[in-house]
Amino acid sequence: MAPRPKYIEVANIITRRIDNGDYFLKDIPGERRIADATGVSYMTARKAVNELLTQRILSRKENGALKIHPSYNRKLGKIHTVFLYPSYPSNHLNQCRSIVTEALNEHDAILRPLQYTHWDDPVLLEAFDNADGIILIASTEPITAHALSQLNMQNNKVVIFDSDFTEQGIPSIQLFPREHLYKLFEHVAKQCGKKIDLLNTQGHDNEIYRRIDLWKSWAKENGIETNVWDDPAPAFTDSRERAYKLTKKLIDKKSFNANAIICTTQDVAVGASRACHDRSIQIGDELSICSINIGAEAKYFYPSITGLDFPVINKQLKTCIDWFSPKVKNWKQSLLLTSSTPNLFLGESTGH
Repeated sequence: MAPRPKYIEVANIITRRIDNGDYFLKDIPGERRIADATGVSYMTARKAVNELLTQRILSRKENGALKIHPSYNRKLGKIHTVFLYPSYPSNHLNQCRSIVTEALNEHDAILRPLQYTHWDDPVLLEAFDNADGIILIASTEPITAHALSQLNMQNNKVVIFDSDFTEQGIPSIQLFPREHLYKLFEHVAKQCGKKIDLLNTQGHDNEIYRRIDLWKSWAKENGIETNVWDDPAPAFTDSRERAYKLTKKLIDKKSFNANAIICTTQDVAVGASRACHDRSIQIGDELSICSINIGAEAKYFYPSITGLDFPVINKQLKTCIDWFSPKVKNWKQSLLLTSSTPNLFLGESTGH
């Protein structure tokens, strides 16, 4: 069997990139850039482009630049969705990305994950200009007035993920609603008694403020003797290291008088657990530690960490995809979407 012509291979590469949404946030390159990127001659790249023009996969703009042919876009029938999240190495952010990707793969959507470094990052503007819809994890950096106005623009379909921006009129998916947190609090109190502290080194945002406030009110209502140790890390810095240093300092100063520590995030719990280990405190025996939220890896730590695992939110994400369709104009659901079923994992860190 004769080998496939090189220009057909190049045409297939470009088609595959179009099918995966690689070009919905940027222009399709011209023949010379295609040649450079695929390691072929200019003439081969030109033959590949002509093949795609003939197949009505590509067409040309008035200025001669290449674009996806409108009929091919309609044939794909995909909703172009961008998942925007802070540019910071985080297991939680990675798992959020995986959950959204898996859910959207079940529907007629192409997902393009993008990271941003600040609220006025040009990446956000590119997403607003080109995507059908955006799922966004908010940075712990205070949001700018300009960015908030962009999120609220009528033509921008934006859903906030893992935080609550409904007061700003923006649809939001809250992964761990109040009732879920109460289930964790009740379990820790039943298991560990009335002396329970809260530890936070995660940067402050709407969600962290909410978790701290919910703990304070629940502890007061239930007669819990508590201290709230709150030392937020600056945006885009490591909350684990900060939790490690803060916990060691509190241990050395004999500031802890609690039977258990509830941490606002898994990274905070990891840092606190390591500090306790380095000070020869047996986690799950002498002191219990848990996290308000955990990821899939928490059950493989030693000790495994008690906390709320990710809930099933496929239905909530389907609501977002339906809204992102160009055929739908207005958001018709409650602005706040939540899961009704908490997913509490009981680990060794609380004596299980």
